[in-house]
Amino acid sequence: MPEDLDRSDPGKGLQAGWLGREPPAFRLSLEGLTKLKRIPAGQSLYASEDHADALVGLASGHLALLFPLVSGEETVSHICSPGFWLGATMLATREPRRHLTAVARTEVTIAVAPLTAVRRMLQEEPEGWAAIARLMEVHWALTACIARDLMLRAAIETASWRRCCACAASAPLRHARHRSCAFP
Repeated sequence: MPEDLDRSDPGKGLQAGWLGREPPAFRLSLEGLTKLKRIPAGQSLYASEDHADALVGLASGHLALLFPLVSGEETVSHICSPGFWLGATMLATREPRRHLTAVARTEVTIAVAPLTAVRRMLQEEPEGWAAIARLMEVHWALTACIARDLMLRAAIETASWRRCCACAASAPLRHARHRSCAFP
């Protein structure tokens, strides 16, 4: 069960990433909306297809992001460090569902800002949308890296499979010549 933390713990890790590069007025406004929570290692923050209702910043610890593959299997695609934020796409698009699963790899402290409160802040301070766009750009860059890594993994697995097939096809010939050879 998430444990609420005292606001006297500012979660300095939040400044390590995207938020730390944003204008001070925006940072203070957003931090003022957050509630800090501690989550134990191994606990899921949310699962793919859960209802999205908050912008979440990682203040301390490490999160694993799991993306569902076409096969339905979820695979760890990224390990998040302090300063990473989740939920910008849901904020901007009003898409009600999350598209990934987030699990605490270690005990984590997160800052949770309800999307309704963030939208209200952005109505009052519309220049804040530029900051949200920059966060979304960080996410798009990460998505491109994950896609590249998955394609690389598939290429490696395919190449390994081809090598295994080639070895298996030539094994009787090699075995006939070298009785001491074991199958590779």
